[in-house]
Amino acid sequence: MVIEKYRITAENIYNFDEKGFLMGYGRSLKRIMTRATLESGRISKSKQDRSREFISILACISVIGKWILPLLIYQGESGDLMSTWVNEVTTDSKAYFTVSYNR
Repeated sequence: MVIEKYRITAENIYNFDEKGFLMGYGRSLKRIMTRATLESGRISKSKQDRSREFISILACISVIGKWILPLLIYQGESGDLMSTWVNEVTTDSKAYFTVSYNR
């Protein structure tokens, strides 16, 4: 096994997880369905109006419980962070921020 072969210790084994979400999603959902679907009780997927901002967060924790600061990823065309994204961040806050181009 790779862990034994390279002598990887527990403090060097991490799990990364990325979760994306729409800011404000859930407040004003639109459901699109036929009358027959509505009357049958089956509900189709909701549609969002594309005015929401998509943000991803990357979290990481090791087998022994050590964690790395979370990374917030915003969509940005210029490659620069907008001040509104970090206006509540103080000098003692611990988080990383970056921008990703929408493709």
